[in-house]
Amino acid sequence: MKETDYYINLNIFNSFITGHLKAGSPEEAAKVLDILRSKNLSPNSETYFRYAEHYAEVGDIENVMKYVHEAEADNVPMSQTLLLNLYQVMINSGHGNNAENLLNHIMKIGLFNSATIQKSCQLISEGFNDAAFELYMKMPKAEEGRLTYHSGSFLLKTMIINDQSAEEIISMADKIQEVHPKSLAHQNSLLYSYRENKIDLALQLVELMHAKNHPIRPVYIVPAICNYRNNNNITGVYKAVKMLIDKTSGQDKEEQLLHCCYPALLALKQTKEDILSAFKGDDKLWNTVFFCSDIMNSGYTQALNNAKTKEDMLWLPSILEHTLNRAKQNFLATELESSASVLSLISQLPEANKEGMRLLAGDLLFYLIMKKDWISTETFTQLLTDKNLKVNNGFQNMSSYADMPVSLKEKLIRISARRDFKVRPDQRAQDEAVIDRVMKGDLPSRQPNKTDPSLAKPNFMKLLSSLNDSFRKKDLDSLKQGHRELQANGFIMKASYFNSYLLKLVQLGDSETAFSLFQELRAKGDDGMLDKSVVLSLGAALIKTGNVEGTLNILKALSEGKFSCEEKFSNVDSVKTILIEAPSIKDAETLHEAIIKHKAVETSEVQKVHQFYVSRILMLSDDDEVVRYLMRLHERYHVFPSGEKILKRFIEKKDVDRLKRVMDVGLHVFGNNYLHHLLAFSFLQSGLANKAAVIFQTPGLKLNERLILDKCQYYIKMRKVDWLSELVNITRTLPISRTQMLKHLAQGYIATQDLTKATSVIRTFLDDFIEPPKNLVRDIVRLYQNANQELPEILKPYEQVEKVKAAQIRSESKFHR
Repeated sequence: MKETDYYINLNIFNSFITGHLKAGSPEEAAKVLDILRSKNLSPNSETYFRYAEHYAEVGDIENVMKYVHEAEADNVPMSQTLLLNLYQVMINSGHGNNAENLLNHIMKIGLFNSATIQKSCQLISEGFNDAAFELYMKMPKAEEGRLTYHSGSFLLKTMIINDQSAEEIISMADKIQEVHPKSLAHQNSLLYSYRENKIDLALQLVELMHAKNHPIRPVYIVPAICNYRNNNNITGVYKAVKMLIDKTSGQDKEEQLLHCCYPALLALKQTKEDILSAFKGDDKLWNTVFFCSDIMNSGYTQALNNAKTKEDMLWLPSILEHTLNRAKQNFLATELESSASVLSLISQLPEANKEGMRLLAGDLLFYLIMKKDWISTETFTQLLTDKNLKVNNGFQNMSSYADMPVSLKEKLIRISARRDFKVRPDQRAQDEAVIDRVMKGDLPSRQPNKTDPSLAKPNFMKLLSSLNDSFRKKDLDSLKQGHRELQANGFIMKASYFNSYLLKLVQLGDSETAFSLFQELRAKGDDGMLDKSVVLSLGAALIKTGNVEGTLNILKALSEGKFSCEEKFSNVDSVKTILIEAPSIKDAETLHEAIIKHKAVETSEVQKVHQFYVSRILMLSDDDEVVRYLMRLHERYHVFPSGEKILKRFIEKKDVDRLKRVMDVGLHVFGNNYLHHLLAFSFLQSGLANKAAVIFQTPGLKLNERLILDKCQYYIKMRKVDWLSELVNITRTLPISRTQMLKHLAQGYIATQDLTKATSVIRTFLDDFIEPPKNLVRDIVRLYQNANQELPEILKPYEQVEKVKAAQIRSESKFHR
């Protein structure tokens, strides 16, 4: 080849390496590197991969890692795909126990999720479930700045597609659930079984879940019933319905029996006798289902004719209520007597309670009243009276209808039941005596006590009015005086008013008085009056005065007390104040731990708490302390909050060592891809746009367009148009939507009222042969018009378009008038 001047490229040498290694001559293979360099060729990552692959097959992890590191030293590191291939080779050759070092190395450099998922699925399809799970465990567990738990569903789906057993699938789901409790692994395994039309497998999974004491919901089994019904599989339907009855409970089960199971059996030509024969021991349950189905579909009369005795049915209020509500629209007006008889039969069922019966009867009566069919209403009311059935006390208010017959009003009052209160017999006798006196009008007139002023009743309305005036005037002294007077007279404020009073004290700067009232209520056990948001506002006010201990007591009380909580209010602002106003970094750490421990905020807002804490660290700490506290935070919570601020700090200080350390933290939390985006944004904000451009052009980096566009929106919101302009310039040659980037840049200039630069962006659109968005141009034209400035030539054609549209709108409006 040398004599004929044939060109020998790098791929030929790579093939030589593989050939020597397969022939059992590793020494000859090693010499190929020297020959390659003598030809002025440089080895690439594939070259080193050939060596590493050979040693991976024999389980020699030391030589595998040797060539991995040599590739990195030669500035041709192996890609994630090649490293994952090495891992797969070691697993396939039975040397998975030796692959830990390789797996840890892959984790350190970061993983692309798509490549990792693909490799995990390949391992599953080859039967290496444990190895696939180990790879899944090494995946970064956060994406795009938010902590997101990977569900691991791709592992389960692959196992199902490859016909693995239910035991293996449940074992994998148990592992995933143990690592990530929010992953819903068992539910996902059922979902994919049904999607792949593997119904028998799904029911086996349900059996295993039940054996492991997982709660079984009817919806886990209903898809199987529907599938068996559609395929005319009678045996399958009976099997699935039996499982639903035996392994689920609650009103969902009863509703599914009525709306899914029974119709499925009817569709397969099964009779009531067939069903009762198949489900021996559940006769009462099925008789009740039959009864409810007859009411909905055939009416009250037919249901009574087919009904069993009261001893042969069950009190199932959820489906009984639904059944009567469905039937009233079709059958109530024409079957009043039968409907009352149905209610009477239901009231005699074992375990039927009075309150539930009043609700059932009340729903039907209310329906008739709303239709203002007074004849039917009076007839139905009389039927209920004859059958000794009552309705709730609220129906007394229905008698206020002006056009309601007087006789009906009287019947409604009689049929309305008072609630049963547990009253002592002697107290009941006293109450009845008082009622008799009231009915006879035999009560002495109340005369004011003019002889002894101390016995006079205090004028609470006057005191409350004075307190309200103090609220409006923000008069702290009068406010406290008014509250003391109310307390002295034994007046107890409503919870909402007391919270307003406490909050007003905080707003007026008297947090110590507010804290004393808080402690007083806690001592009495009346903390249920306090709202959680008000309590946290008090904690924020105390921290401003330096009372860290008081704030810690308040945070501790959150997990011990029974404070009310308004869902529409967020507690993030108060928590932010508590952390940002902490006197020292040690106090900030203590307060941060207390906020997390005592659940001062919702789980979805915990990430913001970490960010506030890191902001305080950056304010109070030197560089060594920043790194130390950040490492401690990462070890405990696996987070990297305010990543851009931290990276920007060390970039501006040109502190390479500390920058690498915090980047390692970010790598473990976010993974390689997202961290590179954060790093680029940090360089950009530090005035090093050229460095940011280099990072965005990193080979193998998967650009996240949505993340970049979100960052543009953030820069617009913060009026950081210079950063936005640099970002637009950097992405000019990248596969990011040029239209969207220029649009955001123009919006940034519009937000800062810089019309000249906004117009220049329109010119850039046209220079790049891109049609600018119409709404964007219209906004710029209107800004010129509002500022009474002459339009630039480039915008005048768009002005004419706007005028034509305005004329069309005016003409259309005249036409409609």
